[in-house]
Amino acid sequence: LKALEKEVIAFATLHDITDICPRVHPRQLHGIEISPYAVEIASVVIWIGYLQWKHRNAMPLDDEEPILEPLVQVHL
Repeated sequence: LKALEKEVIAFATLHDITDICPRVHPRQLHGIEISPYAVEIASVVIWIGYLQWKHRNAMPLDDEEPILEPLVQVHL
């Protein structure tokens, strides 16, 4: 989702479309796991992937508080 979002923002920039800001966030992902351990692992993996993507694409990380916010959308 973040790669698609980046393409949309790049397209908008090329066509002088303003006021496009990043909106994809881990809170938008939902999942069902079969064990409490799997829920925790899935949440951490989602956050790590999100933070790595931001770092690789020179996006600021200081706006993420807390760094690993609980993802209540991943359920048992």
